[in-house]
Amino acid sequence: MLKQLPKIQYNNYLMSNILAKINPIREHLAKFEVYYPYSIKDGERPDTIAYDYYGSSDYAWLVMIVNDIYDPYYQWPLTYSEFYDYLFKKYKKTHELMSEICFYRYTGIGGETAEEIARKSWNMTPETYALLSPEGRSGWTPVYVYDYENELNESKRQIRLLSNQYRKQIDRELNELFNVG
Repeated sequence: MLKQLPKIQYNNYLMSNILAKINPIREHLAKFEVYYPYSIKDGERPDTIAYDYYGSSDYAWLVMIVNDIYDPYYQWPLTYSEFYDYLFKKYKKTHELMSEICFYRYTGIGGETAEEIARKSWNMTPETYALLSPEGRSGWTPVYVYDYENELNESKRQIRLLSNQYRKQIDRELNELFNVG
C-alpha cells in the first residue's frame, strides 16, 4: 500500500507521504465501525503490530491513522528503558521523582453543583496547596512527578485496531481513491 503513496524527502531519505490525501482516507476509515481495543506491549512499534495483526508491516500506516498518530516519536509510548532515559534528560534525575510532587489532584467527594462536580478535574500547584488551611487541603492528593510522567506514557498504550476482515476492502477502496489498478 505504501508503494502507491506519493514520495517525499525527509532527513535525506525518500519516504512515503502517509499524510497525502489524508481526509479522503479518514472518510473511508470512518465507514468501518469494527475496531478492537489493543494495549501496546513494551517495545512494540506500529510496524510490528501491523505485521502481527495484518500480516504485513506495510500496514503500519493503518495502525497509526486509525489512532490519529502522526508522530511516532511523541505520540507512541516509550519503552521502559526509553522512559527512564527521558526522565533523566528532562529532570536530570530519576529516583527522586518518586517523592517530588508535581501537583495535587482533587480526589475528594464531588457534590451536585457544577462547580463541585468540576472540582474532580482540578489540579493545584504545590505552592497553592501550601497556602491552604488544613480544612482546605481536604480531598487533595499529591501526584508525584514520576507518577504523572508514567501516567502520560501509559495512556498512549491503549489504541484500537481496525478489524483485519476489512483490510482487503480498504486496499480495494484506497486503490480506487488513488486511481491505482
